[in-house]
Amino acid sequence: MPEPAQPDQLTIGVSATEKTPARESFHIWALFIALITALALIYFIQAATPLRLDDDAVDYLRTAAAITDGIALPTLPIPYGYPHLLSLLERTGVATSSGFVIINCIFLFIGLYSIWKLREYRTRTRQLAILTTLLAIPVIKSVTIALPDAVFFGISLLAVLCLSYAIEGTDLKRAALLIAAACLTIVAIDLRYAGIALIPALAWSFFKTRDARSQSGRKRAERNFELAIFGVLAVFFVTVAVTSRVFSNYVGQAQGYYAEGPIAGRLLDRAMVVVRSFGEVLVNLPFSRLKMFGSMFVIAGIVSGALLVLLVRRRSPMTPARVFLIGYLVLLIIWPFPTPRLWMPIIPLIFAESAEGFMSAPRRRWMLVAAGIYGCWFALTGVAALTYTTRISLSGNRFTQLYGNSGGMADTTIREGDPSWPRVQFYNAEARRMLARYGQR
Repeated sequence: MPEPAQPDQLTIGVSATEKTPARESFHIWALFIALITALALIYFIQAATPLRLDDDAVDYLRTAAAITDGIALPTLPIPYGYPHLLSLLERTGVATSSGFVIINCIFLFIGLYSIWKLREYRTRTRQLAILTTLLAIPVIKSVTIALPDAVFFGISLLAVLCLSYAIEGTDLKRAALLIAAACLTIVAIDLRYAGIALIPALAWSFFKTRDARSQSGRKRAERNFELAIFGVLAVFFVTVAVTSRVFSNYVGQAQGYYAEGPIAGRLLDRAMVVVRSFGEVLVNLPFSRLKMFGSMFVIAGIVSGALLVLLVRRRSPMTPARVFLIGYLVLLIIWPFPTPRLWMPIIPLIFAESAEGFMSAPRRRWMLVAAGIYGCWFALTGVAALTYTTRISLSGNRFTQLYGNSGGMADTTIREGDPSWPRVQFYNAEARRMLARYGQR
């Protein structure tokens, strides 16, 4: 009979129960790195795509062209930060479809790196948040087109990271990080006015660090000086908002929406749209392709929202990331014209908060099974979306057959005599001009 194992035959200093978690951790890390590498490669493969266009992309591109040419800018309700970036790319010779996708990928991974460095979330939470973000359909669609969403994603989450580190740093580090976050907030607002959702997080972080300094015995004069600096920043943001024609246009659109009917009815409509959009993000399916199942998205949004509230209600400590998440959600609720891509900056935070709450709560077996099924579904739909968009990117001469209407042109069913016919003609002319200017790869 074989002899029982002797103590010197076992690993010295490591018990069997201690080795298992270490091995599991290694395997999880190896799997995570492999998945991130594979997804990153797939994202960068999208640089092979011909130029993808829609209404907003054409508006941004023709504004960028006007900036480069030094002519009068089109009168459009868009901030000019992203067109200036596109113009810079054109001046450096990389304003092509490939250049736009690569820039989007770079800023996407800046945002994901910022999520990874948020220490208030545990490691597993950040891993899940990053993977689900890369598999989310709004993110997949936004990276392949000349729109500011990916750049805004990176800038806004980098600002949140600066604020997160500011509330923990020493005096000099705090000041530098707060200033950096303020500068990034200005850039984010210039990219998309949704960047104003960073202002509450900036204010909360400033007063949080100021309270910490007060408790450490800093002089009153120094604290008042810091308050004065924050006041100057606040005046700057208000001045920009008041004097900006584009910002006034946005406010006018919102006012017009709420003035069209009883305020209660307008708010109910908004609630239904937001819930449906939230369900669309969580189900990871495009509502635009499945409008016949609209009630499914609404139910998914209600159920998911209720579960999210139950999961995060235990986490009372406020952080810059949570303040930004709340502020951005309020903005989405107020803004009357949402699209799924507007959710992009907070998708990793939604999943991070959900995963953190799930890991902190008592879990039954059925909950683990349900979470596993949901994870498999999200991965399946994300992989399907990546496969579909990669097929379009690598379609070559078949691009016009696979993408939109004849490769991004207006709806071909609209004929002369239709009220939107002039707009269709104008769009098609501008789209062809942008294709001729930026369509090379």
